[in-house]
Amino acid sequence: MIPNYLLSNTNAVLLEIQKIAEKRLKLVEIRNFNELKNVSIICSNIEQNKMIHITSDMLPFQLSNEIMNLIDDSIDQFDKDISSLNQHLKNL
Repeated sequence: MIPNYLLSNTNAVLLEIQKIAEKRLKLVEIRNFNELKNVSIICSNIEQNKMIHITSDMLPFQLSNEIMNLIDDSIDQFDKDISSLNQHLKNL
């Protein structure tokens, strides 16, 4: 989220709220899946021209569960950000 002091007009705040809401909506869409399967992470290092693909079977925990936890936490944070921006909007 862009710091509030950089959001000095209504259009900038509304645009930031829209960006966050779109990200949140995508996460909610994923969260509504009954079960995540074939979860993987791709890590890349451009300087070394290297890419590593991590799958659940390479880890000592359920990657799908951890991703769902991250999604839940992110949705909560986006809700807080939107609430903060709405308050900032009222104060403009």
